Amino acid sequence: RLHAAIASLQLPELPGPLRGVRLECAQAELAWPAVRCATAQLSVEESPWGAQQVAVSVDWQSAAQWRLGFSGLQYAGGQVSGEFSMEAGQWRLKAQAHALRLEQLDGIADVRSDAALASLAGLLGLELELAGDAGGLRGVDLQARLRDLAWSDPAGLQVGEQLGASLALQGRARAADWEGSAQLRLHAGQLYSDPVFLDLQSQPLALDLRGRWQAAGQQLQLRRLQLDAGSMLRVDGAADVDVQAGSLRAAQLAVTAADLAATYASLVQPVLIGTAFDDLEVGGNVSAQLDWQGGVLHALDVRLGRLDAEDRAGGFGANGLAGSVHWRATGDSPASRLAFEGGHIGKLGFG
Repeated sequence: RLHAAIASLQLPELPGPLRGVRLECAQAELAWPAVRCATAQLSVEESPWGAQQVAVSVDWQSAAQWRLGFSGLQYAGGQVSGEFSMEAGQWRLKAQAHALRLEQLDGIADVRSDAALASLAGLLGLELELAGDAGGLRGVDLQARLRDLAWSDPAGLQVGEQLGASLALQGRARAADWEGSAQLRLHAGQLYSDPVFLDLQSQPLALDLRGRWQAAGQQLQLRRLQLDAGSMLRVDGAADVDVQAGSLRAAQLAVTAADLAATYASLVQPVLIGTAFDDLEVGGNVSAQLDWQGGVLHALDVRLGRLDAEDRAGGFGANGLAGSVHWRATGDSPASRLAFEGGHIGKLGFG
């Protein structure tokens, strides 16, 4: 039988002391220095996260080879389980969490403050794997699921309600740099970012990023950048971002609005409120190619596919607008061509 009791334990990594710590193992295997216990119980009377009763398994061979498993850890209104191990100079942490309350997470007050939010709440579930060595963290794999996610700023200009989201993040260290990918999907709830409102239940939003982070110059190289909002909007391309300067150094983007009516209603019309173009009935499709170099737009190519637009007040209208528009920052631009089947300005019609 193995028993250990600690009246008070203070660790620099923890936000507060642990008091009344007791470890009990009814059937330990001791072959010094090796210690094994498959079914230990760890109890803590006081901790920064309340009283704890945690099931623990220990397999200690040496300081260079050991494993610690745990389950039932109470944190942020939910439970956390996992395993921490060390072997051949490589450490690994695997953890699973269920039904954590976002508003109770450590550090969430700083997140709210940085984002200037009056409220931030939701339920979080995740699977996390971290790997590293004596030099620090070398790998990250994260699968996170959020439901009932909600936030608001004091003015009500940035609001999320009943959002459902999933996040997958993978990263590997390459010397001082990192390579990896991130996939974010918003699939439920409503999102308002003044003046744009999105119903994510009817039109999910997906973001896929793959690239390299250069820590020395704080440069983000995105070899893949994909934003998918269905027929309303799709963006594909690559980009180099100077994070330290907050600027876009270079980018090649293909933008497609396959259903211009949906694009106008959700993204364009709210921006045009108060202008002559804020009450149109539109249809058709538009695509564009953008080339961004040296921090400025270098080239733009736009194609219109049978665009129809009608001012509901009767001021103007055009139908069957098609063609291409080309622009270059330097040198000669290719010829642009536009054609239309008809339209009107007020009651004056044209063919």
